[in-house]
Amino acid sequence: DGTNQTRLTNNTAADTFPAWSSDGSRVYFIQSTAEGDRVAQVEVEQPSEESELLSIDGRVLTRGSWSSDGRQLLAISSTDGSRGLFIFDLSSGEQSKVYQEGGEERFLTVSNFDAIATWGAEREVYFVLYRLGPNWGADNPYDLIQEVWWSGRDRTELKMLYDFPFPVLSSVAWAPSGGLLLEKYDGLLRTTASDIEPLPL
Repeated sequence: DGTNQTRLTNNTAADTFPAWSSDGSRVYFIQSTAEGDRVAQVEVEQPSEESELLSIDGRVLTRGSWSSDGRQLLAISSTDGSRGLFIFDLSSGEQSKVYQEGGEERFLTVSNFDAIATWGAEREVYFVLYRLGPNWGADNPYDLIQEVWWSGRDRTELKMLYDFPFPVLSSVAWAPSGGLLLEKYDGLLRTTASDIEPLPL
């Protein structure tokens, strides 16, 4: 009936992309101000106890994906027009790069609403890049290829796993039993862990 609501934040800034802490006592979120973006938290039982956890270099462009313990945010951010996929660690305050756009061949997102990135079981990362198709141009702006990429937990290795003509994929999720669950326009596709082999670049 719309009653029993508790306001957690009350800011002139934009508070977006919330996630619960693992124990349910706090909510993490992105706060956007004129000075820049930051990761903040608020105590559920004491909403006035809001605090900054991490200042972000640039602007967070997408909802992103929180780690299972709620301590790391995987999201695309932009600094001076350069976009990258980063991990924001709330424990250490560090910002580590997973992928940085370069040139004009591959993109992390076309419209900021179609970015896809998720965590695997061992803190590896799966994400989608958009590659220009052979007939791409002003008359055919959607001639794109979606590529599923993997980044190991130490972030030193990148592999392309699958590619699909656009638009096919709308989400990618890690399956608890191993492998990936791919959401396509014509249904769901599951791949097993043994199926995940890199494609030639």
